[in-house]
Amino acid sequence: MFSGNFRFDDFLWVSFIFVIVPSLIGVFLVRRASARRISPWRESVKLYVYAATVGFFSAAAWLSWNSHSGIADFVRRGAPAHYPPWQIVCCGATVILGSLAVSLLYARFFSDVLIVSGLTGAGFSAAFVIDASFGVPAQEGIGVVFSYIGISCLCGLVNIAGFIGSTLYRRSK
Repeated sequence: MFSGNFRFDDFLWVSFIFVIVPSLIGVFLVRRASARRISPWRESVKLYVYAATVGFFSAAAWLSWNSHSGIADFVRRGAPAHYPPWQIVCCGATVILGSLAVSLLYARFFSDVLIVSGLTGAGFSAAFVIDASFGVPAQEGIGVVFSYIGISCLCGLVNIAGFIGSTLYRRSK
């Protein structure tokens, strides 16, 4: 799939250490802390997949190209380094609104909202890891961690506000 200098072993290692392990720990801790008020596993898995997919495809759709390079360049050399401001805004809006949509449509409990936010950040960071696996190894892990934390916190604030608003709206009926 990738030609050029894509480092598959780095991709696996960075995704495992900085995306998969923290996500599993977070899901486990939230589910354990709220064992009485959480969706069953069967419903939750669908919710988790949707959240991670929104995060991944938001980053992949907006940050794999710019006006000077396309998808073919991404496959050969990784993502471009510079983006126009409108593209960054659209990426942010897509990830936040996508996470909010998943949260409002599928999250039944507050704990689900927290997990959706974290897994949206995990999906976004997984896309970031793909780009970080091109070129010379550097400090890509710190960028992955910052994107994970930043996207998760931002989506968390928006999703919590949306969940509270939708809960109050349902109770007022």
